[in-house]
Amino acid sequence: MRVNFCLSSYEVHDSWKGFFNLPRMMELDRISSSIGKDFTPNADKVLRFCKTDLSKMKVIILGQDPYPQQGVATGRAFEVGDIKSWNDPVNNSLGNMIKLFHKNYMDIDEVLGIGPVRKDIAEGKFPLLPPKKLFPHLEEQGVLFLNTALTCKIGESNSHRDIWQNFAKELLRFIHKANPQAKWLLWGGNACEMGDFVPAANKLESHHPMLYAKKPGSFLGENHFAKCPEINWVK
Repeated sequence: MRVNFCLSSYEVHDSWKGFFNLPRMMELDRISSSIGKDFTPNADKVLRFCKTDLSKMKVIILGQDPYPQQGVATGRAFEVGDIKSWNDPVNNSLGNMIKLFHKNYMDIDEVLGIGPVRKDIAEGKFPLLPPKKLFPHLEEQGVLFLNTALTCKIGESNSHRDIWQNFAKELLRFIHKANPQAKWLLWGGNACEMGDFVPAANKLESHHPMLYAKKPGSFLGENHFAKCPEINWVK
């Protein structure tokens, strides 16, 4: 049994219609057959990127694949769908993103732990939008959150990489051709490999944000958010 990624369940923006030609629709059908029904995120969220206006995207953030836990992935890379407050437990990737948002907003030299960050949120010193509002707000500003694989098997990270590889390569090249001025933030080995076609002037690379390190090349050390001042990352 399989679940089709049916475009009729999405509001496909005109800027993406050139991508979804007949061969790619046939490829999506093959992908559906390959992954069956044991995958995340839900089928109606897998292609959510096609709702955005590609011409208005300023920053493309590329990760590896969705969170493997059921009910967590949202179709936006790094967004966590089951948290309601920043006091809820957050995984390493999102937690490290929040720490960098905090460092830049507070204009401090060091990346602080999640405890002090939460304290500043509670006291109104760090006005980070709530979890349910942050990613939509960033998307509205022109940030597109994508993964190199759009699904994974529940409980098995990186399990659908090969299944999505060809589709993802075509997707990423279409984005770059349609919007050649956009910046690309490539996080992790898979993302850097898949984004090798992006000109050096348009891309920033780092290790995956799940890793806690501050050395050059690390997510915290590179601090890509500080290099994209065109986006208000906090509010």
